[in-house]
Amino acid sequence: MTAKSAKPVKKKLGVSKKIVKKEPKEVEKKKVSFAQKLTTQKVIEEDVNVSHNFDITPSKGILKRTKRPASPAPKKPVVKAKLPKVVLAEKENDFPVPDFDEDTDNEEQKEAEVDASKLKKSKASGDVKKVKSVGKKKLVVKKSVKEMLLAMTRKERKAFLKELQAKKKPNFTLSQNCKLLWEKLRSKRTSNEVKEECINKLVDMVKGNAATLVFAHDTARVIQCLIALKRQNIRDMLFEELKSEIVPMCGSVYGRYFVLRMVKYGTPSQRDEIYKAMEGHYVKLFRSSVSAKVLETIFSDFLSAERRHGVLCEFYGTEYVMNMRSGGKAATIKDIQELPRPKRVVVAESLFETLQNIVVKDHIQYSLTHHLLLHFFLVCTKEQRTEMVDLLKEVVPQFCHTREGSRAALYCIWHGSAKERKVIIKSFRDLIVNSCKDEFAHRVLLAIFDSVDDTALVNKFITQDLGNYIGDIIYEKYGQWVLHYVVFPRDYRFFEKGIVEILKEGDGNEYTKKAAGDRYREIFDALKKPMLTYMAANMEELLTNKLTSVLVLNVLEPPVANEPFQRQIDDEDKIACFKAIAKVAEKEYIPYDLENEPHIIEAGCGRFVLTLLLRKDTQQGDVKLSDYMADLPQRQLASFTAINNGCFILHYMFNSGSEKAKAAVKNAVKIKDLKKANTKGAILLLGDLSK
Repeated sequence: MTAKSAKPVKKKLGVSKKIVKKEPKEVEKKKVSFAQKLTTQKVIEEDVNVSHNFDITPSKGILKRTKRPASPAPKKPVVKAKLPKVVLAEKENDFPVPDFDEDTDNEEQKEAEVDASKLKKSKASGDVKKVKSVGKKKLVVKKSVKEMLLAMTRKERKAFLKELQAKKKPNFTLSQNCKLLWEKLRSKRTSNEVKEECINKLVDMVKGNAATLVFAHDTARVIQCLIALKRQNIRDMLFEELKSEIVPMCGSVYGRYFVLRMVKYGTPSQRDEIYKAMEGHYVKLFRSSVSAKVLETIFSDFLSAERRHGVLCEFYGTEYVMNMRSGGKAATIKDIQELPRPKRVVVAESLFETLQNIVVKDHIQYSLTHHLLLHFFLVCTKEQRTEMVDLLKEVVPQFCHTREGSRAALYCIWHGSAKERKVIIKSFRDLIVNSCKDEFAHRVLLAIFDSVDDTALVNKFITQDLGNYIGDIIYEKYGQWVLHYVVFPRDYRFFEKGIVEILKEGDGNEYTKKAAGDRYREIFDALKKPMLTYMAANMEELLTNKLTSVLVLNVLEPPVANEPFQRQIDDEDKIACFKAIAKVAEKEYIPYDLENEPHIIEAGCGRFVLTLLLRKDTQQGDVKLSDYMADLPQRQLASFTAINNGCFILHYMFNSGSEKAKAAVKNAVKIKDLKKANTKGAILLLGDLSK
């Protein structure tokens, strides 16, 4: 055969077409699989912040920092933990062979990263100690076996490695068969009949072997799959077989999920058995990071108040544990406070022994830790309290978002030295907005305003953020409380008696020397300018809001009795606010208009603020609200007489002490119209004009 001659290709003038290769469609793989071809790892970009902490409870917190648009923080380079170099030995028995596990566990990877960061810190401080490497023992083979592995084909080597795995794991064949059935069971392509057969086979395989399968990273998924079937007979079978392993399962990275699922979906009797199995082991369980998550979930979400007292009682000491085992009642913190001082000191020492090791871990975010901290501060001595405050000074934002945690944070503020208070305040950097919005964390800010003498530091890290983000804070319930506290601390007309009593516990502490009035005034002076500027620009919205209208009233009203300091507002800012109020009142008034929003003289909150400010206008200085209300058109003022509230507003303007306002009311109101009205406000206004 003769080869065909290739024809010369002519180049076409103009735009050349690009040939685009069609990429083959990617086959969608399962996220978790134990098949032969495992899913490849996902590549994560450096800019993406990946958090591995999915089980933090309580779910609520303030640790999401506020972004600062003006000066964004530079990105920190990601420091990867360096892996040790593997040196090949020449001798027969010194060649290291890696373990033949299927994949690396995420928990071990986290621990490696933590160890690397600790090693880096120790190198920076110059305190480097030789640490023994802790991990799985390396499997050592002879040189002849190594040569045999290299000489094998891929299939032969794979079969040989499987034999090694079978020797290393006694239930290797059982786990492989269970995983194959599980893969078939969880597939969407499997029919219901085949799934039912797989379930029956899987139950037969697991029965009698659940205690060994539940602790492994792969077969634990099989146990979870059986629980997720929502079949009570299967759950009962698994629970009866595993109830003797509850405490070890709580400390297992994979076995703990069985305990959590049974607490959530089990019967009341099964829950009681779990709680009884854990009694006497609460302190031991809470010291481990794995089992502490299980205990925290059970403590915060499932236990009754009586059982919670039982958990806390075990941390008081072995004496109280033995008392509970003998049938005695669990001691509460009130019972401990009534004991003689030596016994209280023993309880405080027991709590301190537990807390000093866990406050530096993730345990600090758990509500159980917050209860223990509060109980410690209630019974400890001065020396113990000083040592605990020194441990907690950098982590206060991590536990101040619960009721007990905020109380413990207040003790840190009250009894911390000037240096410790400085560290605590700096730890709240970029967290002020979230702290203001939180139901309990905002109390820590109130305690800082009460106790810290260094107002320059407070204004730099707290008050400045309050002014910069006042638009986000002022409309929040608890954020508005913080602003109100800056304006009028411990206002008996606004704050609940219980909160004021809690804050009074910190009065008279040994580290607060400055007069309270001077401290409050310096904090208010740093906030008044941005707050009044925002009020003048958004007056209408603030007056129609129930929360913010009270704040406007208390800022602009003249001094009242029992005020802790004398508020001084610049005339320029006060004039801007009074003009804004008059501008809101200048809107056209149509009596009883149902289509539009009510006018300020009819609206509840706005009318309340306007009326009280005009009533107290006689106590104002040179700047009066009635002077700017007098600038309204006569027709607008005359329309106010249509309702009773409008007549009262004109009555207060007339008696405000301003000649300008008195003349404006006389020129706008007609006596003939007032005589026709029978309202109380019209009668009072008629009496004013008849003088």
